Amino acid sequence: IEIKMAFPKGTIDPLCFDEKCFMQEDFNTDRFVNNCRRRVTIDQLRCDLETYFKNLKAGMIELINSDYGDFVNLSSKLAGLDHSLSNISVPLSQLKEEICSMKIAINQILESVRNKVKERREIQQNKVFLEHLIDALDAVDSLEELISGSSPVLGKGNGAVSSTSLTRSAVEFNHLQFLVSQTQEHPLVQQLTPRISEVTQKLQNALEAVFLDSFQEKDKAQLFACLQTYAIINKQTSAESMFRNLIVKPYMERVISAKVLGNPNGLAVMFDDIITFLPAYCQTLNDVTAGNIGVSEERVTPLEGYNFLVNSVWPEIVDLLEKRLPLLFALGNPDTFHKNFTSTSKFLDRFELHCVSVAQVKLLRSSASYTAFLSKWTLPVYYQLRFHQIAGMLENALSDPLEKGHLSSGWKLNSFLIAWECIETCWSKEVYLKPLLHRFWKLTLQVISRLATHLSQLLKDKIPTMDWQNAVELVTAAISDMNTFCSKMTSWFTDVISPSSSGSVIECLRDGLQDSIEQLGLVAKAFQEGGVAIVAQECCKGLENVNAIPRLYRRTNRDVSGRGHWAWPIYLLCLLPVYFQVPSKQSVYVDSIVYPLVMLQKKGDLGPEGFPHWCSGVMEIFIQRFLTISGEVLTSVKRTEESLSKLKRSRRSVLSQTIGMSDDNKIRLQIALDIEYLEKKIYTLEYDVSSLTGLKKLKDTAHIARTTALSQQSN
Repeated sequence: IEIKMAFPKGTIDPLCFDEKCFMQEDFNTDRFVNNCRRRVTIDQLRCDLETYFKNLKAGMIELINSDYGDFVNLSSKLAGLDHSLSNISVPLSQLKEEICSMKIAINQILESVRNKVKERREIQQNKVFLEHLIDALDAVDSLEELISGSSPVLGKGNGAVSSTSLTRSAVEFNHLQFLVSQTQEHPLVQQLTPRISEVTQKLQNALEAVFLDSFQEKDKAQLFACLQTYAIINKQTSAESMFRNLIVKPYMERVISAKVLGNPNGLAVMFDDIITFLPAYCQTLNDVTAGNIGVSEERVTPLEGYNFLVNSVWPEIVDLLEKRLPLLFALGNPDTFHKNFTSTSKFLDRFELHCVSVAQVKLLRSSASYTAFLSKWTLPVYYQLRFHQIAGMLENALSDPLEKGHLSSGWKLNSFLIAWECIETCWSKEVYLKPLLHRFWKLTLQVISRLATHLSQLLKDKIPTMDWQNAVELVTAAISDMNTFCSKMTSWFTDVISPSSSGSVIECLRDGLQDSIEQLGLVAKAFQEGGVAIVAQECCKGLENVNAIPRLYRRTNRDVSGRGHWAWPIYLLCLLPVYFQVPSKQSVYVDSIVYPLVMLQKKGDLGPEGFPHWCSGVMEIFIQRFLTISGEVLTSVKRTEESLSKLKRSRRSVLSQTIGMSDDNKIRLQIALDIEYLEKKIYTLEYDVSSLTGLKKLKDTAHIARTTALSQQSN
């Protein structure tokens, strides 16, 4: 009894457990306590259980009180019930005895009927068994009469008589096989076994003779009847085996010989002779099994269960190739292996063209002999040999990264020339095999990845230690070859890979190639940045001379204050050369700043598109560096000037005067001249300077320095 208790809202808190859990059959106290302890404490659980118990007890009392009247009246309603039960017990006992006796009688009748039915079934089975024995004897006699020649039906006559005789023989033989299977344990059947074997052998010999005669005479009607007889007796494999042993095998033994491997074209000639056999000997069988047996190509019901091409011709070819030409599959010479496999693949394609349907092609490819023949070709081992050959050639080229390529090849570095030759070798007609498409494609991507890794390592380790001119030459050559390589790979994929693959495969291969080209493009970008950094570093070497300008002009003007009147003329005469020492031309170091760019432009290795990009990057770097250094020098000059000015004011000199332009203004003027000359040299590079943001700042610095120097001099 499920007691539902509803607690008034606001009078009691929700319990920490579900009341229905106590009604479950698999209720467990320990599990209940553990589950509750995860949510509340033991004290809280005890309080909730006590609350639930009180409410349960109250509900039980309420239930008893509500049905109290029924409990009290229950005893009064049961008065006299025992007397009524005793009155009906005797009739019930009698009825039970009658039913039991009737059940026993019915069971006896049923058992008797079952026995009679069983006896009749056994009689019927024995009757059928006896009939089978009689029919078996008659079938053996009939077959012996048909085959022995007592009846003219198996003799050579017109096609209708032969077809009827073959069909009758097949039907009788099938009937005999069924009868023997039903009565094989009987002694009489065991006595008939020798006769049955003899009849079977004679029938097979007769069918074999008919098959050979009709096949040689190309009598399609007679051949159809013979094959139909084989199908009726479920001996299609016997017909296929007979065709293989008597017709296919003698021909193939003459054609397939180990001598063909010694002749350059021997293998191709052998395969041509094998293909010639197919239309000459198999076309008739294909027509007959397809139902084309009349002179006017009259069609009848096709024969099922025959596949002479797959079950007779192909297994014999494979057996003889494996026995007589084991060197055909040898891997001693990869070139010879490639030639043999290519010739064999072409032969397989031509062989499949003689299949009458797509289903027959699938059946051929799924046959055990076909699978075993393909497994003889150890293609993974062949790929490993080619892999070591190609990878070794690439590694030898990468060992000398500075080696230049041949002028006629179009490559500037030998490493790119060899890498391209490796890829072309992978897909050349003398190396590539179609079943290894995925492996050779993987090798192609590995060549590109290895080249990219080698170039990255070269940029990191080798190039920083080289002379800047050699380093720039190597960098420009590598960038040029990388651009050429990526361009050629794209066109090569369209010309070579796309025609040899299907649509879905092409997209997958194109995605993989695109990733590799992008990887090489990132390396080219890193090389370009590295080349720009190398040239910029060389350009910035001359900028260190800017810090030496103050040393050239500092203290060239002397203070004449405090000297006697007699010393003034002499001192003035001594300072006349210095007085006229005003900066009028650029410093020598300015030419060295632009010299690397001039040399790079003369060589022309970067081309009309690459040089502006390099020029922009290099100029941005050394202009920014020039701004920084000149700014520091000018700031230092200004501070020095202010310090001297304060010092002179503190001395309150009566006569404090310098002759000519001050040292600070000479420094300013020299820096302005250097910047202006640098600007002219930049314009001689025939480069669009509008994109150089730092050049305008440099011009402003020169203008401010010149203006400051001249204004102070005029004052």
